[in-house]
Amino acid sequence: MKSKITSDIYTHIRGFLPQVKAYELFNDLCDTIDWCHVGYKKPYGMIRTPRLTRCFGHHDWNNPELNGFDYKPEGWTDKLIELRAKIGEFYSHDWNFVLCNYYRDGNDSITWHSDDERFLGPEPAIASVSLGDTRVFKLRNKKTREVIKTELDNGDLFIMHGRCQHEWEHCIAKNRTHTDPRINLTFRKAVNQAGSENYYKYNVGFPHKHYYTETYV
Repeated sequence: MKSKITSDIYTHIRGFLPQVKAYELFNDLCDTIDWCHVGYKKPYGMIRTPRLTRCFGHHDWNNPELNGFDYKPEGWTDKLIELRAKIGEFYSHDWNFVLCNYYRDGNDSITWHSDDERFLGPEPAIASVSLGDTRVFKLRNKKTREVIKTELDNGDLFIMHGRCQHEWEHCIAKNRTHTDPRINLTFRKAVNQAGSENYYKYNVGFPHKHYYTETYV
């Protein structure tokens, strides 16, 4: 049963995907995606991102309206195309790539941040689909420090609206209660190339003396 919570900064649709279908998609992505573990060098040693990632997007890199990357993601899969279309039934937007995050257990996380990279445009809308175990999602206002907490369950859709990235930051903290694997699919639209290199360094990885990518099997 779907339920909808909406505000000026986000919309949360619980049960967007039926439980069985969400778990089927979770298992399919676990088995078919070549997950990568991105790392980068700091003066005090090598740092690995505390999660696995993969990025998918458009093939047509000669069309500036369909890309924005200096480094190309993988082409869309049939499952991701189907899911993107289903999201479009609730929220119409020209998503042209998706970042997949795989949280292997309760120790995997992502720290406070805003998705305000220049290549996403001035007011990016970001649609996130949760698969697998429940995790607590937090939003924190940059000025007032107000914190909003919500649980993202298997099959939930969470959309952050345009001003959210300017005024709020968000995170998925480590969790000792929910320790089973979780996949988060964040659908985005790249609108220009500026800033895409830095995004790839920290989220996707590419050959560079200070960065590396390991394929996770």
